[in-house]
Amino acid sequence: SEDSCDEDDKSLLMDEFDNLPKLERKCFNVRKRMNDNLPVMISCNSVEDDLVATQSQIPNAGLGLFYQPNSSETTIPVGKTLCYYYGHIHNFHSSKILEDKSYLMLIAGNSFVDPGPCLQIKARYINDPLNDDLVNCKFIPEPEFYRCRVVSTSPITPQTELFVSYGDMYWSQQKDKGNFFRGVTEL
Repeated sequence: SEDSCDEDDKSLLMDEFDNLPKLERKCFNVRKRMNDNLPVMISCNSVEDDLVATQSQIPNAGLGLFYQPNSSETTIPVGKTLCYYYGHIHNFHSSKILEDKSYLMLIAGNSFVDPGPCLQIKARYINDPLNDDLVNCKFIPEPEFYRCRVVSTSPITPQTELFVSYGDMYWSQQKDKGNFFRGVTEL
């Protein structure tokens, strides 16, 4: 009813015909407010505390995510959850209006997450070396939580950069096709 309607929305009820562009803008604004107020996910494992974003070994890739534990004796075993890839929640329609889609990830069906504006989310710094020999973790979707787990696929020693394959679909949609990285011995 008009009595229980927010003041900003009353004009939508007064119009003789549905104003779809106005409704769409309202939906996007509500989604933005919701995303801006998402609760911060608290680290639930000790590994995430040892992950540090610093200059990637991949030329021109910006920051990368490195395993830097306090003890140099600690190796992460295969199958260990390292951190989570999450962020602003979108559907297909709302994701189309994003200016920067480089961090956007399809979780399942019509659910996407975008950690782009969320600098505190460590998983956003994991790069794709475009070299399967260097990939040491993978994304495992958890659609019920609107996130992906980042899980180790090989043992990870201290000071190692985390690498994941973004997949062919990601690269087919990018202007910059990335850099094939041979490894730390590359000059």
